[in-house]
Amino acid sequence: MSDKLKRPHSGDAPAAKRTQAKDDVVFWMPMSPQGTLRSVLQQRAASAGSTPSDTIVQRILDARHSQDGEEAPDSDPFISSSFDNAETTPVAHRTRAVPRPLTLSKSERTVDKRRLLSSLLQREDSDAKENRANGVSPTRGRAREVSPTRDRARETSPTLHIRRPEESARAPVDADGIDANGDLDLGDFDMDELMDGLGDCDDLLQGLDDEPAGQMESQAAGQMESQAESQAAGQSEGQTEGQSKGQTDGQSDDQPDQTTQYQRFRNYERCLTLLVSEGWYTVAQNHAAADAAGAQAQKVVRVYSQTAARERLLLLRGEWLATPIAAGDYVNIVGDVATDGAVVVDSRAAGVLPIVHPDTLVSCTHLADALACERRAVLRERVREIPEGARASAAMLVGTLLHDVFQSCALQNRWDDASVAAAVRRVLAGSAERLWESGLDEAAAAAQVGEVVPEFQRWARAHMHWRPQAGAAFAEHGAAGGSVAVARILNVEENVWSAKFGLKGKVDLTVLAQYAGRALVEPFELKTGRRTDSAAHRAQLLLYTLLLADRYGVDVGAGLLYYPRTGELVRVPRLDAELRALVARRNALARYVAHASGAARRALPPMLRSEFACARCAFQAPCLVVHRALEGGGAASAGVGGAAWARQTAHLGAAHVAFVRAWLALIDGEEADMLRFRAELWTMAAAHREQQTGRCLAGMRLDVASAEDTRAAGFGRYRVAFVRADARPLDSQLAVGDPVVVSAEPAQYALAVGFVAALDRARVTLALDRPVRGVPKREPRFDARTRQAYEPIVELRARGAAGVATRLCAEVPASAARDVFRIDKDELSSGMSRVRANVLRLFVAAAPARVRSLLVDLAAPAFSPLAAPAEAAVQALQLAQQLNAGQALAVRRVLAADDYALVLGMPGTGKTTAIAALVRVLAALGKSVLLAAYTHAAVDNVLLKLLDSGIAIVRLGSRAKVHPRVAHLLPADMASVGDVERFYARAQVVATTCLGVAHALFSKRRFDFCIVDEASQITLPVCL
Repeated sequence: MSDKLKRPHSGDAPAAKRTQAKDDVVFWMPMSPQGTLRSVLQQRAASAGSTPSDTIVQRILDARHSQDGEEAPDSDPFISSSFDNAETTPVAHRTRAVPRPLTLSKSERTVDKRRLLSSLLQREDSDAKENRANGVSPTRGRAREVSPTRDRARETSPTLHIRRPEESARAPVDADGIDANGDLDLGDFDMDELMDGLGDCDDLLQGLDDEPAGQMESQAAGQMESQAESQAAGQSEGQTEGQSKGQTDGQSDDQPDQTTQYQRFRNYERCLTLLVSEGWYTVAQNHAAADAAGAQAQKVVRVYSQTAARERLLLLRGEWLATPIAAGDYVNIVGDVATDGAVVVDSRAAGVLPIVHPDTLVSCTHLADALACERRAVLRERVREIPEGARASAAMLVGTLLHDVFQSCALQNRWDDASVAAAVRRVLAGSAERLWESGLDEAAAAAQVGEVVPEFQRWARAHMHWRPQAGAAFAEHGAAGGSVAVARILNVEENVWSAKFGLKGKVDLTVLAQYAGRALVEPFELKTGRRTDSAAHRAQLLLYTLLLADRYGVDVGAGLLYYPRTGELVRVPRLDAELRALVARRNALARYVAHASGAARRALPPMLRSEFACARCAFQAPCLVVHRALEGGGAASAGVGGAAWARQTAHLGAAHVAFVRAWLALIDGEEADMLRFRAELWTMAAAHREQQTGRCLAGMRLDVASAEDTRAAGFGRYRVAFVRADARPLDSQLAVGDPVVVSAEPAQYALAVGFVAALDRARVTLALDRPVRGVPKREPRFDARTRQAYEPIVELRARGAAGVATRLCAEVPASAARDVFRIDKDELSSGMSRVRANVLRLFVAAAPARVRSLLVDLAAPAFSPLAAPAEAAVQALQLAQQLNAGQALAVRRVLAADDYALVLGMPGTGKTTAIAALVRVLAALGKSVLLAAYTHAAVDNVLLKLLDSGIAIVRLGSRAKVHPRVAHLLPADMASVGDVERFYARAQVVATTCLGVAHALFSKRRFDFCIVDEASQITLPVCL
């Protein structure tokens, strides 16, 4: 056994003893006094009111010490298990009780999963013990389920005997699988089948970590504390990563102690699934025989709660019976559950929701889209750029412009003709590139926006008020529902990631809706289409109520939908039946999106098989390519009609299918690693992640005075600086240009996203997509049921008898300086969906067949004789001593290429100089050039050699990531479509990174040559 496995966690820990037994074991040293196995078992037993011998691990320890002739000590310096009896299988070949997993390679963590699972199968839940005490036999499910060991097995032998069928002759067994010796007989239990389903058990092992006593005690409190107190607790030594949120979602500091505080889904437990089986129940019994009177099916899920540090039994019934869950999956049990006993989830348990794969944050928009086609929703998650229809349509852009105008007016509460006209001009001027991309000019766009402006003004007169007015009606369930006023705007385009519900979304407006006698936080969504009966709209809004409940820590029971085309304001209450259906759909969708163990998890939902719907779907081409390549489908299984199938897939051969399969599998694997890194945001405490990985800056304070709205178009408009709360130097893996996520500690995730603009030892400056307002701040007279008053951006107040006064607040309030933030590197911002789209784009019918032939069929590239003008240009450079003989040969070879040419050279041999010379030659020949590389630095290194060339060059990218000497090549602010057209038309050379080709320019223009520097550092799909 490798010495690397014997890692002490403290200097005075005793050395682990080695064994030479056949079943060698892995020894785990305790990380802290609370982390020793026996102390954790004793604490868990004390909290459950039981004895330590009730646990399988305790019995293993007792058996080991009994065999060694020792008395069991109060604390175990290490955990081991070795059995000499050839007729028994070691039960705990690898068991651990440490607060967090160790950093080991996969080969070092290889274990006997059969033996690990054997130990898990022996753990009894409280319901089974209660049934046994009442004389009720545990339910036997299908062949894969094994009944727990009877109490007499514990009494007859301190060592657990699990006899495998191949090791000894089978003896008669009773109904529970226990033979006369008290041994558990696996019988025809198909262990191999279940093992295959577990796949890699690394995640399973990580989920068995026990938490230190202090952490479990702090979670048991379950009360909202101030932001400063939560931060102090979060930075304490030994805190289990990310679990501080498991019992309560912390809010801001300076919050009054609310006796009326209420949130329906406030608490949750993060659990690891150990075993899933099928069983039966009756009204009187949680476990019953299949032939019992009134027996109904249920899914029996044994889980280990990392939050409560105990095992639980989750019983899924009724509409939850179809929940896709397997051993090794994580699941959040959201809602208040009893400390002891099974957790029953059915239609009557309205306050409990199971969230499978919670680390997979499903987009609320895509989930709502799944109501029409689940397969399309998954494709939208995986492939945000699609081969056809990827560019913004005119209708979509007009909808975006209407959103911008409405939000601009709302943030000032100015709706008069002059103010609205100024807002329209301002929005159009900032959208010149988007207008150019969609084919609209300013006049056409202004006309379409102007059609809706009068309705905006009517709505504002009726609803922008400090109290409901007589004409401020809303509809609910298709009928008049009363009056409502938007008394406050709390946030605009609020970005929310919820690790509790496994959802993410961006809410148009978060408002304080004033009803008669109640002021409630609600999401407000503006829908610019003409349909007002869309189930997807209702679904999206209901999901947003969950996100805002998580963000604000109150129960959000409804939302508002505003349709300006028809003038309707619809209030959508959160109904239990609809919410359960949406969460069930979310779990089903997460099954396909999540990167769990097992290849089947990356499959797509079944084909819709609707010729009418599929013919109008923008995702038809990639959908059919995937169906052909990954699913082995045909025209019959696709259900889109023979003509459509042939048009989209007839060109695909066996080599093409193999190419798609291989590359998508590799992309999935890389993305899975990135998703695990992102999940560290909520599974690791900030200080611990910074210390262990360097991918985080913890304990940061916002410098409010540094907040700046640069008004620059595109991503990274808002600049703000952060400093350490304790003045420690900044030391991490973060670098300028890295994508980041800004969150408030302990559990307010993704307040903003952006990238690092500047960094030194004392200060980090970020360019973000939105201003950082910090944790929502409650006002002194806050009441969770009747007055959910938070610090606003805009507040409407009474003026005189019937007037309205508007109070405008800072986008970045001064109170944000008291919050404590964490800045995490966002591993998933590297564009994996774009890379996946590049692969699929290569195989759609519209893609050039010659490119497929070169890249997939490996056809030899063609070359032509070098033309005289090109040869003259190369000779001129040689005469000017700008090229040596080797560089000149490379340039000639590239100029002669009809398809592509590769230029190879060791570092320092002049490849960058050769590229700059090649660009000069191509420009002299009147050719257009696209210059690309994977990094901004590589692109700028070439441009620095071309600054004196006089060539018209455009550099695309963020100003913060571009070298200062080439920053003048970036597009300037262009106020009209004509300015944009002229600017890009003059460019002979366009330079960008490989992942920057999503720019609107590339939907309008093609280039004669494309040069990719440092191509060997780029994967083929990125280069595409």
